[in-house]
Amino acid sequence: MGKVGVRTVLLAFAAEPVIESIVNSAEAKSLDATFITCHVGPREYWKDPACPFRTDKDFKLTCVPTLIEIGKKHKRLLDNQAKNANLVKDFFFEDK
Repeated sequence: MGKVGVRTVLLAFAAEPVIESIVNSAEAKSLDATFITCHVGPREYWKDPACPFRTDKDFKLTCVPTLIEIGKKHKRLLDNQAKNANLVKDFFFEDK
């Protein structure tokens, strides 16, 4: 795995506990929401420009990890943002 692949995997792993702690918090239990984790597959698949996660008109992913609120095209957290607990909290609770 190249340096970029390692970085992507490390970012995803680093963001996971931050996101999970917020999603599993008492405050999150009051949300009328469903949190879905979607694995994008091996690096070779994900990095392919024709990958459906990259080309889908609604998702158009450019990096991993990415948080997206379905129905709000421009509400996203990308890469390092998903490791920042304050940004993740704002992402989930700003409309509350």
